[in-house]
This record gives sequence, structure tokens and C-alpha cells, in this order.
Amino acid sequence: MLQDISQNLAESIGAIINKEIIITDEHAVIIGASDETRIGSLHEASIRIMQTGKPNRDNNDIAKLSGTREGFCLPVKLQSKTIGSVGVTGKREEVKYYCYLIKEYLENLLYQEIYLKSVQMRDQHITDLVIDIASFNQTIMEESILLSRAEEMGYNLTLPHYAVIVACGNAKQHISSRNKLPEKTLDISMELKIQTLHIKLQFILADYFSHPNTIIASLSDNKFVIFHPVEVLQYQLHQDSLAELKEKCKGVMNEFSKLDITTYIGVGGEGSNAEGLKQTYEEANKALKLGDESADNIYFYDDFLLEDAIDRLPPDFTKRYAESHLSRLAQLNHADELYRTIIAWCESGFNRSKAAEKLFIHQNTLDYRIKKIVDVLDMDTHDYKKFIRLYVAILMKK
Repeated sequence: MLQDISQNLAESIGAIINKEIIITDEHAVIIGASDETRIGSLHEASIRIMQTGKPNRDNNDIAKLSGTREGFCLPVKLQSKTIGSVGVTGKREEVKYYCYLIKEYLENLLYQEIYLKSVQMRDQHITDLVIDIASFNQTIMEESILLSRAEEMGYNLTLPHYAVIVACGNAKQHISSRNKLPEKTLDISMELKIQTLHIKLQFILADYFSHPNTIIASLSDNKFVIFHPVEVLQYQLHQDSLAELKEKCKGVMNEFSKLDITTYIGVGGEGSNAEGLKQTYEEANKALKLGDESADNIYFYDDFLLEDAIDRLPPDFTKRYAESHLSRLAQLNHADELYRTIIAWCESGFNRSKAAEKLFIHQNTLDYRIKKIVDVLDMDTHDYKKFIRLYVAILMKK
């Protein structure tokens, strides 16, 4: 582990403090140095330092020690075991404080690596489980095997769950934009910072989706998948459960926004066992695909059943249907404005005040637009069935 980061660390910190730095392994062999010609040579002064766990008392007889220059050197420890040393070349009293700071930074970095690896191992098992659920095929894998595997990890997949997919901005881009360190330093710990941010985001998700049977996995830099149990008490309505779920999603989006991460969330319907969980996962994905740029960016699949049905139709059919119903409107310069009016008119239940509010226009302006549509298409204002056909045609066009 020390070998992996020592050279980049020696180069970058050496450039920042304008001092020569070396890092050795447990055998006192230099494995990282701002002066690359020293890599691979023995640093004899480190042998005694690692044996005693203390710096040498002075620089006397320094010239007699192989591969050693005047400066200050300290042991590097991990879980009480000495695994190497770090040294800074220069006048002893001038550089020793640099050396203590570098030692502490290096040890903290190594501890973080160990913690992250243990977290990553657990996360990888969960991610593998989620991938197997999302791609479940009973002709390839027996459902009982998947359910047993989940049970060993502490999850009961026979309970009904909602799939929640959180799609967010790129973690690497987010970190780079906030980091003010020199480029070499940025390169050393970029991956570590991305991993740390991912853990932070998962902690946020775990705070809001805190049920012990909730499964949270990161499938990429930009995508988290959550299988959250349906929490409905006897006195609760199903709609109450969805309202609580939406509040959780809003809380997550608010916390992510504090980190300047834009978030979109898709929510599937209820599902249990392998087949049902796969279906709710696909529904959450579909909700993200079909969702428009609404104010809260939270899309429930049940709100897009019509859009999904249209999406499954043959493209040539939807194209012909849309053209046959919208061709006359499409010739107008303000066709898109009229399309939005039809959408709002239908989705508001043909209510003037609600439709006008939805469009942020005056009711008189709404009346004008409706009259324009009716005149162009030579239809009756109260032919709501015709308006529904137009609504479907616009969805097909989109």
C-alpha cells in the first residue's frame, strides 16, 4: 500500500515545500523520492529509526551511513506496526516539523485507504447483489439462491420494496472544481477523494433510507440504486407511504444540492422477490427516462404509465399517429406553445384556473390559445375526447 503512493507523494509534497523528501519501505529501501536517482537505494539511517521507533538523536557520523543525507527522519506506522520511514533533507531543526507533518499526513492517508478498502469490499458484495437483481433471469439463476445470498447479508427480499434510482452529477468533476491544490497533488488523491465523496453520499442516502432492510448500492460515479421496503402501517393508506417516500427523496436532493450535485430520482412501483424487484428497478429506470424537467426532479413510474405504454409502441405507428393529429398545428410558428397548452389543459382536468396556473399565464390568454386550437382544427371547445387524442399525439411526438 505504501509502495503505491510513495513516489507521487514525495514528488508533490517536495515541490510544495521545496525540500527533498524520501520514503522507505520496512527494509529501509527508498521507494519514493523527490530525487528519483535515490529510488531503490538503502537508507541506512532508517534501519535504526525503525528499530527504535524514534528519530536519531543527531546527525553525527551521517556521512558513514549508506544512502543517507543530512536531515530528519521518522518511522511510518500503521496499526502499531512500523512499515517504513519518511525523511526530509536539510538542516535538522529547520526540516523536522515538515517531517512530523508529512508523517501524520501519510499515516492518515494509509488509515483511510484501509478503511475504504473494507467499506469497498462490503459495498462490492452489495453492488453484485443489486446487479444480479437488476439482471435476474430465472433460466440462468435460481431465485432461491439469490434470496439466500441476500439473507446471508441481512436482507429479506421477499418483503415488498420500492426501487429508487438516484442519478447525479459526475463526482470527479465535482471534486476537481473545488480543489485548489497543485495538479500533482490533485492527481495523487483524486481517486481517494472520489471514493470518500461516494461514501459521504451513501451516508446521506442511509440517513434518509434508514430501514434495516434497505439495500443501497453505487453502480457508477453517477448512479445509486436503493431497494427500500414499503413502510405501510395498518392505519396508513398506500398514498401516505408514497408521500413519505417522496419526502425522503426531497431530503436527499436537498443534501446533495449542498454539495453542488444536481440530482434526478426515479421511483418504481412495489415489488418483492427476485422477479418483482427486477421489475420495480426497470420501472425506476423508465421513470428517469420518461420524466420531464419538473420542478422537483422526482419521477414516480405510476405517473408515467401512459408514456410508458406509448414508448412501447412501434415507432412508425407513433410517428403516423402524431403526424395525422398534429400536422395542422405543426405548421404554425407558435406550435410548441399550443402543444404545452394542450398538455396543461388535459392534465388539469380541463379546469381553466388550474391550467392557467400551470402555464403561468392569465386565464384570458388560456382562452385565446384554446380558441386558436379549436379554430385551426375545426373542433368543438368541449370535445374533450379530441383533446385527449391530441394529448396522446403530443406525447408520441415527444
